[in-house]
Amino acid sequence: MTWEDFYDKFYEWADSTQVSRISQLTSFGCHEQVAEIIQMYSDEKAASRLAKKAMAAGVRFTPDEIVEMQGFVSKECMNQMVTSALGDFTQEQVEELVFSMDDDIYADLEKRYCHYDEEDEEFEEPVDESPRQKKPGKLFGLFAFAGMASELGSKKSTPRFRIGDHVRVRWRGQEGTIIDINGGLYMVSLDDGRTVDSFPESDLEKAW
Repeated sequence: MTWEDFYDKFYEWADSTQVSRISQLTSFGCHEQVAEIIQMYSDEKAASRLAKKAMAAGVRFTPDEIVEMQGFVSKECMNQMVTSALGDFTQEQVEELVFSMDDDIYADLEKRYCHYDEEDEEFEEPVDESPRQKKPGKLFGLFAFAGMASELGSKKSTPRFRIGDHVRVRWRGQEGTIIDINGGLYMVSLDDGRTVDSFPESDLEKAW
């Protein structure tokens, strides 16, 4: 049976017929079609039998096809496919086939197509476990700045009046005596102590 007849009728046959017709093959077609049919067999023995017969007739498979056929054929068959491959493997393809062939075959394949650079190796940087000094947050900095500003302000602004000074309220014309200073406000006793009120410095002037 020619490959053309086998390939054209393959999908019409029962599973048992697909297997039995392998022995009747007298020729093979392109490697793409052979790889396609190999993957149609659910029986590893039948798929391996077809693959070996095709390779004996001179069929060679590409690395892509070999990667796709792993799991469908035996390890012995994969060894033969790899050693007679049509074209070069990529490192990724070789790594995908690591469990699909004998160790010595894989070692040779790895040596030829896998190039591991020292730069590709990842090293974990040692973790610095020493306690780190916590940096002050923005809020802390804001309060510190405000405190400094307040301190500077207090140093620069010397009170104009002191407790006991006799002052006059500018807009009232009343006179009195400063009895206390609270922040920027002066507490003044007016009308001989009958009235006590607080005023900012700008509202007061010395009374002589």
